This record gives sequence, C-alpha cells and structure tokens, in this order.
Amino acid sequence: SIAPRLGTLAALPVALAGSAAISAYSRQQEHAADQLGVGYAAAAGYEPVALADALGALEREHALHENAASRPSFLSSHPTTPDRRQRVEEHARNQQIGPKAPASGNRATALKNLTGLMVGPNPKNGAFVGDRFLHPELGFKLRLPAKWKHVNTPEAVASLPDAKSRDVFVTLKLAGEGDDPMDLFAEEGLDESLMKKVERRRIAGLPAARLVSDSQGSVVDVTWVAHRGRIYAITGTAPAAAARRYQPIFRRVADSFAPLTASDRGQITELRVAVASAQEGESTRALAQRSRSEWNADWVAAANAWPASKRLSAGQAMKIAVKRRYKEKP
Repeated sequence: SIAPRLGTLAALPVALAGSAAISAYSRQQEHAADQLGVGYAAAAGYEPVALADALGALEREHALHENAASRPSFLSSHPTTPDRRQRVEEHARNQQIGPKAPASGNRATALKNLTGLMVGPNPKNGAFVGDRFLHPELGFKLRLPAKWKHVNTPEAVASLPDAKSRDVFVTLKLAGEGDDPMDLFAEEGLDESLMKKVERRRIAGLPAARLVSDSQGSVVDVTWVAHRGRIYAITGTAPAAAARRYQPIFRRVADSFAPLTASDRGQITELRVAVASAQEGESTRALAQRSRSEWNADWVAAANAWPASKRLSAGQAMKIAVKRRYKEKP
C-alpha cells in the first residue's frame, strides 16, 4: 500500500527501515496483553491455554520467515521470551471458561470455516509479479530493477540492490493529490532555485516532472507522475560517487510507470487456504507436492501444528495454500 502525503524530497525514506513504528513494546505491555487475551478467550468459551500453543505456532512461523529472509513476521514487532509461553499457561489455568460455545466445536468445523481464507499479502494493496509492481485499486504498474530486493510497506514501495543496502534504493510514494506535478510544487512552495532544475516530461502519456539534486553526499533523482487525480513520487538515491552508475536505472524505473491494463490485472494472484486429505504414511513434503500447495513442507507442518518429520495418516485433513487469480471486489 502507499501512504498519502509524505515528504517528496526526503533524502532517506523511512520506509527502508521497515514498518518499525509499532515495534517498541515493553515486556510489561506484552505481559499485560497476554493476560487480557487469555481472559477474553476464556470468557468467549475458548480453551485459554491454547493461546500458549498459538505462541508456539507463531515462533515456528517467525523462524521460517528468518530462514527465507522474507518479510518481517508478527514476532518481529512482538518478540517472545523463554518464559512467555509458560506465563500464559499458568495464567490460563486460573481462568473460568465461559458458557458460550466456541465458533468451531471441532477440527473439521474449524477447517471448513478457514477454507478460502486469504493468507499472505493482500493484492489489493499492490502485488509483485516478477520485477513488476502492480496496483489493482490505484490502477498503475511499475517495473523495478531486475534481481533487486523489493518490499511493499504501508509507507512506500522500495527496491534495493540487496537486503543490506542502505545507500542505494528506489522508492515509490504517494506525494499528494492533483493532475499535474507542477501544481504540487506550487502548493508546497518548492524553492525557486530547484524549480529551475525541474524537467517537464510525459510518461506513458501522463504529466510528469523530474528533478535531480544533491543532498548530504547523495544524489536524489525524483520523478513525479500524475495519474487518476494522484501524484506519485519515484525517488532514486545513491552516493554521489556512484550516481552515474545508478541514474540510468532510476530513470528506467520512472519511465516504466504506466496505467494498469486488463492483461496486467489477469496476472495478479492471491493465496487462499484449502484442505488436502493425506494418504497413509505420506510426508508433509509429499502432501505439499501432490496438492500443489504454495506452502512448502515446513510451512504446511507449521500451519497445522504438525511435527515436520512425522508421517501422516490416511484421510488426515491438512491446511495448505493454493494460488488463485485475484478477484477485485466491486
């Protein structure tokens, strides 16, 4: 997703640090939240000690994210400690379970209720298809540098040469509302000396403008494009010494901005929960391959709270993830 009205000339976009704004929770706050969660679960008629098992499942998910060098998981901002699960279990034993019947009385019902649930990033906030970023709701596409690491955060879309890069990157942000970048400059009161450096352009038939400036030893190459009443800022940043190498890349990215086509929309997919029935003695790896699950064996095991090395029994129902064409809601 792309947050509105962010500074268009910021030298170092905060998006590259990830969504860290909610990560500064104290241990006391986590403990209080766990106690509240246990109490709410018991009052709703659920077995509260199961929250400890849920923490264990989240720990497995977190480990898989780390091994895959993937997107931050829940535990990146809500870290566990060795005694956290034990404290949850102890608190749960003292709870009185409420009379209300749980929504899912058994595993079969629970799996039925979960079937079709979307998992992973919601494509309505933008999706990566190879090196292309496609946004179905805002109706645009952008091609990012091949083999770079791409990230979609609430603040911006960012692309870096590698996961450790901090001085070379490209970002896409929503700069403001309007049909012409020049109107945005006038509204924000861009310095007259900078205005003289602005290059008027058109990209895919859309009003655009480009400005290259130096900022604290870095070259900031910004292209603004107006589309559907919004103005987007595509910013490339690199050390001054490496600017000549990266500026052609920055310009190619900016020039790739274009309205989304029907063909583009047809390439956007989403992941949905499905249920697969195991064969006698089958491994989670064999089940994942046979059912064409987008989750590999480790993910299937973690999602089903199942030991990764343990064999399955005949007819055992297992959650998997399947790829479906993204369907936009009217």
